[in-house]
Amino acid sequence: DRLAGVGVSRSSVQWSRFGPHMMPTLENRLYYLAALIDGEGHISATLQHRPAVPRKDGTPGSQMRYQVGITNTDMRIIEEVESVVAALGIKSQTFAINHKQRSRKPCWVVRFDGIKRVQAILSVIAPYLIAKRDRAELLLALMRHRLATQDVRPALGPRSLPEDDQWLMNALGELKHLNGGRGRGVKTG
Repeated sequence: DRLAGVGVSRSSVQWSRFGPHMMPTLENRLYYLAALIDGEGHISATLQHRPAVPRKDGTPGSQMRYQVGITNTDMRIIEEVESVVAALGIKSQTFAINHKQRSRKPCWVVRFDGIKRVQAILSVIAPYLIAKRDRAELLLALMRHRLATQDVRPALGPRSLPEDDQWLMNALGELKHLNGGRGRGVKTG
């Protein structure tokens, strides 16, 4: 035991959820949340093609999907994330991942889906991020762009599709690159 090596026993230390040196202020909890997103989280935007679900105007269905999530095997961490976002008034979705292999540990996900929720969480967390700040800032810019352009239509013409927006497609490609090219950017199907 490392503590015994420095002459301290576990029973002599006052253990608390946040440690004796840190008060659980909202700002400290935001740093913690940002660290979780940096280490255990993802920040993504995907373009989903849904030809089987055409729009009302008959154009092929496609939509943007925005997401921030944290995955962890310790439910106490998930509960802390839920507590922080509840204090911020941001809605999230929490669920378990059911692994087919019994040898794997149970895993939970806290996820923010949709442009409003993702903007809300990233607007608060981006200044505290280190490793994923560039992704957060890019996704915030991408969502601002999409909100400013998604309802722009030529007179009497159909709504413009996300894939027709070159700036948007370039931003999605850059986000995919920042995420290591592991399919978190442009996605079809």
